[in-house]
Amino acid sequence: MNSIDSKWQHFFLGSKAPWYLAAAALFIFTGWLTGHPIWTQEYRWQHVCLNMSRSGDYFHPILDGHPYYDKPLLSYWLMLSFGKLTGGLGLMALRLPSILAAGAVLYSVFSIGRFWFDRKTGLIAAWLCLSTFYIIFWARVASTDMLNVAFIMLPCAWLFACEQALTHVKTQAVLLLLLVTGALLKGLIAPVLSFLVIGPWLIQQNRYRAFLQWRSLWLALLAAIVYLGPFVASNLSHHGAYSENGLSQVFQENIVRFFKPFDHQGGIQTYFIYAPVYLLPWTPLWLLALRRFLPKWRSQNPGIQWLNWANVSIFVFLSLSGSRRSYYILPLVPFALLQSAVYWQQCTRAWQQRLVILLGLSYGLMLSYFVFIQPCYYSRYF
Repeated sequence: MNSIDSKWQHFFLGSKAPWYLAAAALFIFTGWLTGHPIWTQEYRWQHVCLNMSRSGDYFHPILDGHPYYDKPLLSYWLMLSFGKLTGGLGLMALRLPSILAAGAVLYSVFSIGRFWFDRKTGLIAAWLCLSTFYIIFWARVASTDMLNVAFIMLPCAWLFACEQALTHVKTQAVLLLLLVTGALLKGLIAPVLSFLVIGPWLIQQNRYRAFLQWRSLWLALLAAIVYLGPFVASNLSHHGAYSENGLSQVFQENIVRFFKPFDHQGGIQTYFIYAPVYLLPWTPLWLLALRRFLPKWRSQNPGIQWLNWANVSIFVFLSLSGSRRSYYILPLVPFALLQSAVYWQQCTRAWQQRLVILLGLSYGLMLSYFVFIQPCYYSRYF
């Protein structure tokens, strides 16, 4: 038994573990990727991209013959770019952006865990992500949801990685580029949640002063121009048949939807139900972590305090929004799994050995389901 435990520990946490993690991610994210037929959300992206490709108009999304500017343009452009590389707008091209985003989430989780704690904690958190059902599910779906999570996590990972160089132009320019990219993929939710998570750390550590300089203002203005560029181009090339305005839709989808939602009006209990569901099969580990870390918030080390804040602030912000759907809670999942990884490290050695075995079994089950069982089912019955 000890020999088996040692081998599993070496595989998941040893010197070559990042390479094993990358290979495992490649298998589970891309294995038989086209075996699942297109479904509800993917239909919208596929048809908008097809209309853009056929018409040559890349600034005015059309769905079923009607204007459809509910999402910014960048996600469509990404899928169209992959369509050029893969030879057409098939399922592979449509789903590749989400897969790359999932890879970015894994890297960000590892990087953040290593920054606040150590390499082992970062690796555990990344493996937990790679064996969480809904992380894998949304990584294999053509939509903006995994892209949104990636561009909430990446600014955090970048800032922590460059904490000693926050005044440098490169650091600030890359940070703003990441925030603008997130805003151009799904909407303002990515930069808002990134700021909500990072802001208190910047203030508490007096790191915000690094951004109080003239060149930071010029960079911010440049970032605003980059953000507004696609919307301005869309308006300038506007023709009478197209009735929607991109910036107006940004206001509707991000501001109006938050305060006076016109659809997706789940109850205030929505995320109390779906947060545990979205963390399966690691929900018990996360609940135990919450039980340990939340009651004595102030007495915890700074890393745990920050993770507590990240989890609570995201949960509260999303709950305060009038528009609630189950998958809107997805941005919470990586931060919750980081919390779970810290709790894992504090377990006894015997429990850590059991958890490593459970991790291997969980990954095996997920791999079997997504790469073999699900595609075989759909290829036979659909």
